[in-house]
Amino acid sequence: MAKKIRVEKSFYETDRFYSILSALSKKDATDKEIAAALNIAPETFSRMKNGKYEGWSKEQNEERSERICQVLSRARASLITALKDSYIKLATGNAKSTTTRYVQARCMCNGNDRECPACGGTGYITLTDRAVVMEQQLPPNAQAITTLLRHYSPDWRKDEEEADSEFGWKATDDLPVWKWIELEMTKGKDEKQIENDEEEIKYLLEINNGHLPRHNYSHISKEVKEKYKEQFKELESYETD
Repeated sequence: MAKKIRVEKSFYETDRFYSILSALSKKDATDKEIAAALNIAPETFSRMKNGKYEGWSKEQNEERSERICQVLSRARASLITALKDSYIKLATGNAKSTTTRYVQARCMCNGNDRECPACGGTGYITLTDRAVVMEQQLPPNAQAITTLLRHYSPDWRKDEEEADSEFGWKATDDLPVWKWIELEMTKGKDEKQIENDEEEIKYLLEINNGHLPRHNYSHISKEVKEKYKEQFKELESYETD
């Protein structure tokens, strides 16, 4: 919820008033939410916006309502531009995903002391100063590509509609181009995920003298787990001790 602001009549004459309107609009705040942040009724803000506020003169209403509308319009347009930019990056494969995981080391008590203040009896200590930061370049997103082309390319939209209506896409049919892209992008994503998983396991083995620390490995692909099955078996034996 937006923080309420104490408002005086002279406040509407200041640049700060319009800066607040701009900042809230860039966060996709509605007129009602902006009014709440200014601690005024939604109806009051509506009259200000439309040049019908009783507390202002005719000249003030004309000048301020025009400026309010301009500020709101520009701020909301910049938000749409930022969203489009993010979506285009997702579609073209220029978006990045960063994941931080903290390394766990074997505790001196080896899990034998259930009252151990260091590990709480788990046998492992989370090293907050030793983090594995994985930055992944996301592959092009087929759904985002299709959405952008559907909105901005009349030819693509026409082809897609014809493929849906005429071909209906059956397993025995030739794949429409949009379906082929979707399958190819999914394949590329799986291969990239396996590569990133293997890099993570290699790093953990390197900094832990060839052993895997206690960690949540549910995100690791089965292909990588199979490749390093001896290390995972060793980890399982530690956890059952």
